[in-house]
Amino acid sequence: MESFKPLHFSIMIKAVSNISTTQGNRYIIKLCKHFARKVESHYSENKGHTQFPYGVCEMESTDTTLTFRISAESEKGLEGVKRVLESHLIMFAPKETIVFSWEEVK
Repeated sequence: MESFKPLHFSIMIKAVSNISTTQGNRYIIKLCKHFARKVESHYSENKGHTQFPYGVCEMESTDTTLTFRISAESEKGLEGVKRVLESHLIMFAPKETIVFSWEEVK
């Protein structure tokens, strides 16, 4: 008789931030190209995806908004993704006032 092995399910912690900018597509390309030097990262027309060691970021832009949807298995991982995104977007957008407003997603 085979032994029963329970499935391992991870509880993902999620957050979202909507940033007002007309340059969202440009920033997605810059961020994804930069992150791709070290981690899995790709982009298409107005979307991007980056897989960090500690979490994931999905990016999407419209004419007026850049949205980051992030997830991680721990609060520490989520904070790490936030920290990297915030520091890099501010670096790539020196002429804009970037305001992050993270909201937890249930």
